[in-house]
Amino acid sequence: MAAHSNLHAHNGQAGKVPIAGTPDSGLKDAAGENPSGPVAQWLEPTAHNGLVAGSSPAGPTTLRPDGATRGAATRSIIDLGQAVSGIARRVTTDWMRICGTFTVSKASIILITRDIKAQTQHRKRNTIMADRLKGKVALISGGATGMGGASSKLFASEGAKVAIVDVNMEAAQATAAEITRAGGVAIALKADVSKADEVNAAVAATHKAFGPINILFNHAGTIVIKPFLETTEEEWDWLHDVNVKSMFLMTKAVIPHMLAAGGGSIVCTSSISAVLATPNEVLYDTTKGAVHMFARAIAVEFRDRNIRCNAVCPGFIQTPHGNREVKELAALGVDVSDAAIAAQQGRMGYPEDVARAALYLASDDAEFVTGQQLFVDNGFSAV
Repeated sequence: MAAHSNLHAHNGQAGKVPIAGTPDSGLKDAAGENPSGPVAQWLEPTAHNGLVAGSSPAGPTTLRPDGATRGAATRSIIDLGQAVSGIARRVTTDWMRICGTFTVSKASIILITRDIKAQTQHRKRNTIMADRLKGKVALISGGATGMGGASSKLFASEGAKVAIVDVNMEAAQATAAEITRAGGVAIALKADVSKADEVNAAVAATHKAFGPINILFNHAGTIVIKPFLETTEEEWDWLHDVNVKSMFLMTKAVIPHMLAAGGGSIVCTSSISAVLATPNEVLYDTTKGAVHMFARAIAVEFRDRNIRCNAVCPGFIQTPHGNREVKELAALGVDVSDAAIAAQQGRMGYPEDVARAALYLASDDAEFVTGQQLFVDNGFSAV
């Protein structure tokens, strides 16, 4: 998903904060112009937000890229600055440097703050190794980039030996090399997961390198976005091959290894699109609905043989897949603006959000969880 952190001016709303910069920021003031001078309301420097007051005791406070300010501000903005505390300082500095002069609402400031805090937490969490997958062998289809790549790295950091199966061999090798440099164990295997012979070869290569497979993350998939009446039978067949048949082939090839090892865990990437339809995504939504039931049915059939199967269901995530989805939906008139996505799920998701959910389902922490769909959408599906 594209980085939906560009702020839009919220014209006509109270509590606007001007930040000085350049007219090419792409944002406009209440008059529809790139702002170049003072506007209605201003951010007052406080002990909490890190701004330095100028010598003028009155008048609007102008915030410049060098951090200088002058004058006083409205009480509502003072309260906002105090509420966001140290984070406000970071938000102000970063967005002055990046975006230039524009106005944003209080709600947008809160969203930026939330985004920065979330990224900081991601970095902290990603430095912790808990060995939750120590001694296990994990095969991840589509494991080279995006959510799959994040999962490959996380699973390896948690002690698993990881087989990265992807049609993009160059990217798979790069991810495997990164894991190795970090002290983990990984191999890259090229396969079109919609073809049985290539799937079987990848599974056999994984077993030869690492032994029986304990964890399967069926993540490989793609998308077709176009009006339903313009879709073709070939596109229908191709998308179901990649998104659904691949899971059938991979799971059928791996389960015998799990049975021989005494059990295992399977995670399948579904989507919020399995239960929440989107215009121009009939083919994609249908495949994800199938993934939902595939995971449930496998869970029921193999529960008593110690094999669990669950689905992870991402919302809008910042990945190459997500970038293309947003671009193509917008071109067809679907509202996937920053504001629309923020209203549904608060912020854009990160690949690591999905990786951590998949890790939980794959690990023994979820030993009593099977046949479930775990939505990773910050409440999108609950609204």
